[in-house]
Amino acid sequence: MERVQTDEPVIALTFDAGADRGYAEQILDTLASEGIKATFGMTGRWAEDNPDLVRRMVEEGHQLINHTYSHPSFTGRSTGQPPLSTEERLAEIRRLEEVVAEVTGSQETMRPYFRPPYGDYDESVLRDLPLAGYTVVVMWSVDSLGWNGLSAQEITDRCLAGAEPGGIILMHVGAQSADAQALPGLIAALRARGYRFVTVAELLNLAG
Repeated sequence: MERVQTDEPVIALTFDAGADRGYAEQILDTLASEGIKATFGMTGRWAEDNPDLVRRMVEEGHQLINHTYSHPSFTGRSTGQPPLSTEERLAEIRRLEEVVAEVTGSQETMRPYFRPPYGDYDESVLRDLPLAGYTVVVMWSVDSLGWNGLSAQEITDRCLAGAEPGGIILMHVGAQSADAQALPGLIAALRARGYRFVTVAELLNLAG
């Protein structure tokens, strides 16, 4: 899913956490001060490196979605590698589940929400995911491109230009992205347009 069909002015902020700790704390502080629940696509390695932040995300009511343990391309499209086997794909998904359960001490499940590394998926991935309990591939309607060096203002302008009811905005927590710096202004600008913020799960519920 890249967005859901709805006339309601709702939008989901999603953040991928797979590189460094970056600005994750700043992002969580902003979300907390604004009273917003967001969705975090997390890798297992990131969760192992930042257990305090994973626990904070859960405690503050954010949604976690499965982004694999080590962020390999399941199809190889973006990395030029051979596609992963079904067994390798399932191992990546389940290892992350184990890490998050261990870190949080919670049985909160990320199922059925999966965000493919690099956004790479095909029919074989769609066949394999349900074997691990995942049936919703969470993509995005707008990529902030903060990871690609855009400034905070450029990120804000890009996300506003692509904003639409039921949309999903992709941002990152990593230090190479100015998404965290753009976030307060983006939230204010979207609210000025009448938007309210929901998690991906809440967005799907609105779609009925």
